[in-house]
Amino acid sequence: AADSPRGTARALDVRQREVKTELEALQAERNRVSKLIGEKKAKDQDAAAAMAAMKDVSARIKQLEGEARDAEAAFAETLMRAEMEQRSDAVLDPLTGLNNRRAFDETLDEQILLARSTGQPLSVLLADIDGFKLINDEHGHITGDSALRQVARTIRVSVRATDACFRWGGDEFAVVLPNADADEAAELCERIRGAVLASCFDPYGVPLQVSCGHTELDDGMDTRQLLEAADDAMLSLK
Repeated sequence: AADSPRGTARALDVRQREVKTELEALQAERNRVSKLIGEKKAKDQDAAAAMAAMKDVSARIKQLEGEARDAEAAFAETLMRAEMEQRSDAVLDPLTGLNNRRAFDETLDEQILLARSTGQPLSVLLADIDGFKLINDEHGHITGDSALRQVARTIRVSVRATDACFRWGGDEFAVVLPNADADEAAELCERIRGAVLASCFDPYGVPLQVSCGHTELDDGMDTRQLLEAADDAMLSLK
């Protein structure tokens, strides 16, 4: 789109080239006029006119040089904004607005390293929507998408400010809980279950429910084992 960051960048790039072309032409004109002024055969009247033209050309060059600097700065800022938006899109789930699996993997690896270096606890919570396939089969995918958005919104407002929420895949959600032990993770599981039950509904007004499992990082655990433990805890509630 013309008003998108990349469309704006293209327009700015065209303007930069136009300014450069005009600058080159004016600089050539200034050189020509300077040569004319310097010629001994130039008449006094021609010299005066040349001096006036030289003044106008110099003023225009100064104006264009300012425009060129402004265009270059705007171009750089627009490209940076476009790159930031592209990076954001790469880690964002468009349906729920939560970060996606790629972002989850990166965040979990970072938090495991941090927990190892600081000795602080780290927990992971996994949750999925009970009977989600039946919701899709009986009511269609639009209703299923609504259920995902409702649960995602409820999880997001239920966690602590320091926690990170993700759509892990399908109807599964994940929360990374820095500096949280198993007891704190269990409390959050109960809070999420209660909040979903109270605020998320199918088309007939029947409350949605989620199964929620958690685990705390142990010294001998790697990333795969941590996730398997949380997944097993969630499945045990089915």
